[in-house]
Amino acid sequence: MKDNYSEYREKLERLKEILKSYKKVAVAFSGGVDSSLVARAAYESLGKNAIAVTVNSPLISALRLKMAKKVANSIGIKHKIVFVDPLEIEPFRKNVPDRCYFCKKAVLGEIKKNIEEDYVLVDGTNTDDDFDFRPGQKALQEEGIRHPLKEAGLGKKDIRFLSKKLGLTNWNEPSDSCLAARIKYGNPISKEKLKIIEKAEEVLKDIGLTLVRARLGRGETLRIEVSKEEIASILKKREFLVSKLKDIGFKYITLDLEGYIPSGSRERERNER
Repeated sequence: MKDNYSEYREKLERLKEILKSYKKVAVAFSGGVDSSLVARAAYESLGKNAIAVTVNSPLISALRLKMAKKVANSIGIKHKIVFVDPLEIEPFRKNVPDRCYFCKKAVLGEIKKNIEEDYVLVDGTNTDDDFDFRPGQKALQEEGIRHPLKEAGLGKKDIRFLSKKLGLTNWNEPSDSCLAARIKYGNPISKEKLKIIEKAEEVLKDIGLTLVRARLGRGETLRIEVSKEEIASILKKREFLVSKLKDIGFKYITLDLEGYIPSGSRERERNER
């Protein structure tokens, strides 16, 4: 990718024009790089007519919520936080393959309750998301959520590049997903399981790892996934990590030597193991 801002200026201006056409915008804001770029462009385009709405739930780690608050504050956009508990939904608790559909419906419904009717709800879906396994897409379509990044023709490389040029503090943060994605389909989801996953990932990030997935395997097994570049680092801390992770409640600690692979189809395959 060439370091030439002019090549991307046209897409950025297209994004802003799309947002301006909505008049008033509420951004479904996770604090990740995709929704952060939307929030930044919306604030620059619409000012006080743009707000960011973040969902707090048992599926969201404290670190992720803290990041969302920090980024929204750095952008300057008005920021609202609403609470949703998908664990109240039986199909989600049972962890059916389309659990994301039920979660998204609940999340979007709660966000809409907390914004005025004349606000258009937008998210960070982009052109690369067409290639991912996303059962929640049906809910987005049913609720009429708009995807300005996708409409402007922006993919993940474009988003990273523009976010860096615009000075967004999280431009290089690795992608993330909700904590429930660490539990394979069919294995019921509970607050207790989500909490030990969150604690495990905190331990792993505390030693300097950046891209981390702590997945629940069969029984009391933890399967750790990190980027290929960080596998050597995790092995150097093997004894320390085994001790810490067993203290949390895991009996067996495993490491996926293939490393984390972000493809949506691969993500589904791993979740079903």
